[in-house]
Amino acid sequence: GGTAADPLVINTPLGEFEGILSFTRDGASGDVMVSGTGISYFIGTADGSLGFGVDNADFELLIKADRTFAYTISGDIQATLPANTFTVSGTR
Repeated sequence: GGTAADPLVINTPLGEFEGILSFTRDGASGDVMVSGTGISYFIGTADGSLGFGVDNADFELLIKADRTFAYTISGDIQATLPANTFTVSGTR
């Protein structure tokens, strides 16, 4: 659920998840496609001085009826430490 103007926000005990999710099931094959865009999630202190986060993540996950799967994911990862902040980005 959610749209670019009004993304889905889920509060969890570890942090807040925000983004757009889509679920589709192929009635003929039973395959399920899950996709997400604009995903952000941060686990850490309330002031953001210590923690781990993901920003601007996009993913697609295909779960086949035979229980095999394929996925693609990209986004920015950030870890904030007391003395350092570093950012790593990548695509898998």
